[in-house]
Amino acid sequence: MGYLTSADLKRVIQTANLNDIVGNDNSMITYAEQAAVTEAVSYLSPKYMTEVEFTDTTVFIPLNNYAYKQRFLMDASAFSNSKAYAQYDTVAVSGNVYWAKTPLAPGVFDANNWQLAGKQGNLWYLKAPTGATDFTMSGFYRIGDKVMWNGSQYTCVKETAQYDHATMIQFGTREAIPQVNQFPDAIGQQQWGTGTAYFMTGTGILTNKFTESDNRNQQLVNYIIDIMLYHLHARISPRNIPELRLERYDNAINWLKQCAKGDDINAGLPRKTPQQGMRIRWGGKVQNNFSY
Repeated sequence: MGYLTSADLKRVIQTANLNDIVGNDNSMITYAEQAAVTEAVSYLSPKYMTEVEFTDTTVFIPLNNYAYKQRFLMDASAFSNSKAYAQYDTVAVSGNVYWAKTPLAPGVFDANNWQLAGKQGNLWYLKAPTGATDFTMSGFYRIGDKVMWNGSQYTCVKETAQYDHATMIQFGTREAIPQVNQFPDAIGQQQWGTGTAYFMTGTGILTNKFTESDNRNQQLVNYIIDIMLYHLHARISPRNIPELRLERYDNAINWLKQCAKGDDINAGLPRKTPQQGMRIRWGGKVQNNFSY
C-alpha cells in the first residue's frame, strides 16, 4: 500500500468507474499514484520536508515495530470458521479487527479468544512520548526538554544559547554568530547527548501510545488523487481527457507551484532545515546601539 488507501479514492470517484478506467488492473492505480507523488515532490521538495508526508500506509500487524508518526490502516481478512489461526493473527468481524490471543483451531468466532484492536478501515499512528515535541532550530530549549528528531528521542543537556547585544558585537558580523541550537545528531551531542530510537509494537495500541487519526495533509491527499486520476485518463485517451479531470489537475499543479513560491500559500509541511555545516545565513555588520 502506498500513500493513499482505497478509501481515499472513493472521495472523488466511484469504484465501478475507477475499475472501468484501469480495466480492473490495480497495478495501474499504483503506477499512477507513484507518478502523482513524484510530481508533487518535484514542486515541494526544495522548500519542504516531503519525506515526512509521503510515507507508505501499511496494514496493522500486532507484532510489527512502528516508528514515530508511522501510519497504518486497521484492516484484516474476514474471519473464517474453517481456518486455524496462530497467535496474533488478525481477522475482521462486524467492522472490527481482532488478533488471536492464543493459537486457535477451526470453529465459530468467540470474542473471548480474541483481542479487539480497533475499528476496521481507520488509520492510526504512533504518537510522540509524553512531553516530547518535534525539534526546530528556532526553538528555545531548557535542560531536560525532550525532542523528536529522525525517529529518535533526545533530552536537552545544554540550554539554547542566548546572545545579548554586547556578545553579538564581538562576532563582528551577523553571519559569524553561531546558531542558538545544535541539531540532535552526532555533531550536536554537546546539547542533546545521545538519542534513543523510539518505536513500539502494534500490541501497544491497547495503551495511549497510539492515536486513531489520519496524520496526512488532507489537502495534499485530495490533490494527489486529482493528479493520479488525470494520468489514468491520459493513459486511455490523451486528447480526450474529461474536462473535470483537466480542471482539477490544473488546480492541483497551480497550488503546488504557489506553495513552492511560498508567497501566499503554505503546503502545511515542515520546512527544510539547512544541514549541519551547510546553512544559508543572512549577514551584515552587527549594528551598535546608541543611547544619549
